[in-house]
Amino acid sequence: MQPCSDRPDAYQEEHLEKKSARQRLDSAGSDDGPNSSREGKDAISHVPERRGPTFGSPYLGATNERNDAVNTRRSAVTAVIVLAVLAGLATLRTHPAAATSPGRNGRIAFSRYRFVNSPLREEIWAANPDGSGLHQVTHAPANYLDIQPEWAPNGSSLLFTRCAPVHGQVHEGRCTVWSVRPDGTGLRMLSRRCSHVGPRCTDDSAGRVSPDGRRIAFDRYNGGQGIGIADTNLHHVRSLFPFGDEKGAPDISGLAWSPGGTELAFTVHNDNGKRVKPVGGRALFVIRANGTGLRRLTAWSLQADGELDWSPDDSHILFRTVTYFADSPGPSDGDLYTIRPDGSDLRQLTHFPPGTGVQLGSYSPDGKKIVFATSNGATTTPGSPGFPDVFTMNTDGTNITRITQTRNWEGTPSWGPA
Repeated sequence: MQPCSDRPDAYQEEHLEKKSARQRLDSAGSDDGPNSSREGKDAISHVPERRGPTFGSPYLGATNERNDAVNTRRSAVTAVIVLAVLAGLATLRTHPAAATSPGRNGRIAFSRYRFVNSPLREEIWAANPDGSGLHQVTHAPANYLDIQPEWAPNGSSLLFTRCAPVHGQVHEGRCTVWSVRPDGTGLRMLSRRCSHVGPRCTDDSAGRVSPDGRRIAFDRYNGGQGIGIADTNLHHVRSLFPFGDEKGAPDISGLAWSPGGTELAFTVHNDNGKRVKPVGGRALFVIRANGTGLRRLTAWSLQADGELDWSPDDSHILFRTVTYFADSPGPSDGDLYTIRPDGSDLRQLTHFPPGTGVQLGSYSPDGKKIVFATSNGATTTPGSPGFPDVFTMNTDGTNITRITQTRNWEGTPSWGPA
């Protein structure tokens, strides 16, 4: 199998993906997509420099919300394509998972990069758990990225993030939260239509539906980074900033509701300066949905980062750790773990070899399976280095089964209800 470490991080976390964009000026121009009134024209804007994340910190004593997160994957037909994809990946971030609603297992949604040279586009697809019934849900305009699919608790719709290009540069523009039915109809942009990111024009991503289907938690940037909690139309937004919204606050990614809808889990990366220690540290945190009770569950040394999910029975939180390699610009390789919400019973589920990219993912609605993406055992064809496929496994890490078998880049899977 082809390792990921010989190329820029195949699974750049959401906050890494956005970090490049937030270091640019919001005065830059942006590209219009076809049918732009619906496909993202007024949703495009260049993302200005962001500040830190958002939840009350046990070591900072802050009180409110969170940062940004968006993950993307790409594919290519030739080395030229691969280079183009990798250049874009250096600015990509990953996507968080939400709590999986209990019930019978339905379809699995995921994002897929078309295996073409130009233009690049990532779109949402869905399939049955055995890989049958594969169909395309969204059709992204050229150089747009549709990522982070999230099922509504009743399976009637999907949330996803659409990220716009700027001057043809993939994922350099504004990201917005959208809704669509599983058959591709009913496409609707939930984020406010505007052109320049600021207090009244936000960069939104990684929408997660609460278990009762009445609220959406998402990553929001409007000059400060935080977690937004809103109604299902993304109105009446309340923000949390766990570590404050001042400069130097850590990045936050990976967002998941508890099954009761009273808490949110997320991961933190201290990469915005030296104010927060340990510098470069990553860990898993939980906070109440009202912004109180922030607590850290994992040791900084474990390097928990990116996507995660809360088990339907409320017993465990599923997350990913990352490992560094000298020839990789960021975290992509790692393994999957679970831990109880009180910080006990840490378990390692996978033991992938060095150079293996891995990404969550979610629990199945019946709580017996996990869906994730990895390059370990993925399809390899001439001209393709082995981009990640979607896999499932038992919750103890056994019975790993490949669901997709294509040369495309596939990731950010989400398991929906029947």
